[in-house]
Order: sequence, then C-alpha cells, then structure tokens
Amino acid sequence: MLLVKEPDLHNIFLTEFLYRRNIFEIALCLCAIGYAIRSALRMLELKRNDAYATADQHRTREASSYFSHRYGLSSREEEILVLVLDGMDNQRIASHLQVSVGTIKTHTHHIFEKTGTANRGQLIEKFWSES
Repeated sequence: MLLVKEPDLHNIFLTEFLYRRNIFEIALCLCAIGYAIRSALRMLELKRNDAYATADQHRTREASSYFSHRYGLSSREEEILVLVLDGMDNQRIASHLQVSVGTIKTHTHHIFEKTGTANRGQLIEKFWSES
C-alpha cells in the first residue's frame, strides 16, 4: 500500500500525491517521520551531553594533577581520586581498575589522611574549593 509508482505528469506535486493516499497511510508516514525526528534529536542531545562530560573530565584530570602534587598523592591515588570525583563507589572503582575492594579502601584511606579529610564529601568539597 505504501509503494509509490513511477511519477507521471499528473502526480508530481505532493498535494496530489497525498490526495490519492489513504488517511491511515498518511498518519503512518507522519508517525514514522515524527519518530525519526525524535530519535535524531535524542542522539544529538546525547552527543552534546557526552561532549560536556568529556570537557568536565578533562578539567577534573588537570585539576587532580595539581591537587595530588600539592598533597603528595601517588599516581595510583591520583587515579582513584579522579574516579571518586566522578562519583564511583569502591566496588565500581575496584571493578574498573581490576583490583580488590580492600585495595581501594586502603588507597582512599591514604587519600583522606594526606588531604586531611574524613570522607568523600569533604574530599570532593576540598578538591573543588582549591581548584
């Protein structure tokens, strides 16, 4: 039903083409067009959000090198600091770095001692206030 025959001189214009179609065919085409536009807009929004996230990660990594140098953090502790700042918990950090959760707890404890903070909230607040 949705196949379009080879255009001839009588149905070149869109209005004449739509006039010869069933109302349900037109509704189906409009739904398909609406879905395609909606999907395209969602993809563009995701790409834009990804670009913002990448810029924030880049800024966080630059600031983390300054912060880690200031407080004498090791390179591994700096790496864990960045993941903590990204909002990851110990289990996700351990999975990401392929180490045990106990190792992550030890590193985060050392980060807290070196920076003079007691928990993640204070660490994040101190990091952004000094950056």
